This record gives sequence, C-alpha cells and structure tokens, in this order.
Amino acid sequence: MANLWANRGVSAAVLLLGLLGGRGASAQDRTADQEQGQPQAASPPANATTPRTPPAADDSEEPRRARAPAGVVPPGGHAIRRNGDDEDNRPPRNPVWGLMLVFGFGGGGDDLVKVSLSDGSTQTLSAGDGIDGSLGLMLTPVWVGDALGIGVSGTLGYKGWSVGGSNGDISIGRFPFTAGVHLLPRVAHNWLLLARGGIDKEADVSVSCSGVISCTNPDATANLGWFGEAGFYYTFDILKLNPDLPKPEQHGAYSLTFRYTKLTYTASDAAGGGTADASSFMIYNTFYYNP
Repeated sequence: MANLWANRGVSAAVLLLGLLGGRGASAQDRTADQEQGQPQAASPPANATTPRTPPAADDSEEPRRARAPAGVVPPGGHAIRRNGDDEDNRPPRNPVWGLMLVFGFGGGGDDLVKVSLSDGSTQTLSAGDGIDGSLGLMLTPVWVGDALGIGVSGTLGYKGWSVGGSNGDISIGRFPFTAGVHLLPRVAHNWLLLARGGIDKEADVSVSCSGVISCTNPDATANLGWFGEAGFYYTFDILKLNPDLPKPEQHGAYSLTFRYTKLTYTASDAAGGGTADASSFMIYNTFYYNP
C-alpha cells in the first residue's frame, strides 16, 4: 500500500514538473516570436558624427545687416572710391592744377653796404637778401599712373630786405618772376617729392635810403638767371564746416623746398656801371589749393 502511494506521489511530481516546464518553454517561445516580429533600430556607424542643433536665436541680439554689393551705394550713404591706404580708403589724389601762395626767405650774393649801429654792431645788406612773397599757378597735366607727375609752374611776387636802426635804414626791393618745369614722384599716399628748375627774372630792382643814411639808387638791371629747388610736397583735406558733407579729397597741399638762384645785377652807366652777384639760397613754404 505504501509503495502504491509512493508511486502515485512520484507520478504526480513528474506530472507537475512537466506542466511547469511546458509553460516556461511556451513563454520563452512567445517572447522570441515577439522579438522577431518587431523592427529593430539600426545602430549608427562607429565613425559617424552626431549633427549639432543650432542654438536658439536670442531676441536681444540685433539681426545682421546684409552687405551692399560692390559698387552699390546704400540709401543715405556717400560714394567713396576704395583703392588706397588712407583712413578713408581713398585712392591717391593726383593734382592736375592749383593756385600757389609762396613765402620764402634767405639771401646771398655780393655785399652792397654795411651799416654800423650805435651799439657797435654792424648789419650787412647783400644783393640776394630778402623775404619773398609770391602768387603762382602750378599745372601738372601728365601723370604716369599714380607714381609720377610732370608739369610747369610760374610765380610773380615781391622780394625785399632792409638794414639799419631807428634813425635810418637802407633797403633793396625787386619783383621776381619765375617759370619752371617740375617733377612730382610719389613716395607715399599723401607724400611726394618736388623737384623744380627754370628761369628767374627780376624787374624794377631798386635801392632806397631813409633817415640819416643817404645813398644813390644804382638803377640796376637784373640779368636773366636760373634756379633749381627740391623738397617735399604733401596733400591734405581742407577743413569742412559741415561734418555731414562728404569728406573732400585732398584739395589742399603744402611744400617745403630749398632753392638756389643764380643771378647778377648790372648797374646803369649813370651809377658807374659794373655788375654784382645777386645769387641766393632761399627756403620756401608754399601752400596750394588744387580744385
């Protein structure tokens, strides 16, 4: 009897294990079937980069303005040529013609007279001494690109000087005329060299005295002479009264030059004749207006 129940117990246990094993296998099969039926996401390649999401625009940031195409002037703007290296990016200006205001001083030549002063000092008046103030015209019609200008110029003015004291003096005066050819080689955007040479002719050379000094005017005649000068020439903008107007393009210019003039005077026969060397070395400051 005991063996019967034992056999029955074994059979029941075997049956229970079989049922549990069948359920576990069925669950595993169903799970496998579900995994095979669902699509699987593809994995990215190993060397692929993840695209970056652009940052969101900040409402406080001003939008960038589109640049105007080359050669197009924006509304309210001024057309500015852009091909140079100055602060406004303008090309170099090549002055074609301009008015000249000339100031010079210097001297040289033969001594005409020596004046002794009460303090024991002496002053000498030479034939080439003087301060020169002239007006002129400068024409530079030929330019080799922006590198070299070639032209002509002429000036007419007055040159005079005097020596003496409070009780008398002696002075010399004349009206010089010059005509010459010049070269303007450019060395920088606004800087040029100036080399000029030509003829020099002085009119109405006179010597006069005043006070206790007495003299005779030699009524001299200036012979045709020549001159050569060199220095630098600088172009600049002329001051604007209205800051809203377009900036001018270097209508002004200034030059500093050193000039040597070879010249002689011939006295009249009434004054005893003879010649005097009136050569001079002068320093000139010239201002230009180039329209």
